[in-house]
Amino acid sequence: GITTKFVDLSGVQGPRNLEAAITPKTGLVMMESPTNPMMRICPVRELAEVAHRHGCLLSVDNTLMSPLLMRPLELGADFCVTSCTKFACGHS
Repeated sequence: GITTKFVDLSGVQGPRNLEAAITPKTGLVMMESPTNPMMRICPVRELAEVAHRHGCLLSVDNTLMSPLLMRPLELGADFCVTSCTKFACGHS
């Protein structure tokens, strides 16, 4: 089965929190930045480095920033998800 774990990846402590949360069974780290609804910023580049060091993929929900303001793939993410309908309809 699939197990999930919620980890605070925001701020300078985020990469350390991720490092502590990864197990040998971890394969994918899913995150968003800024977080919704708290609007906390997560250091995508550093989180990608931690994930990749452990053989994990990093997926970033980029809905709130949009591709105009942040390009997670250029920061090391393996996947990037953007909800165009939420962005276009004023969700953010």
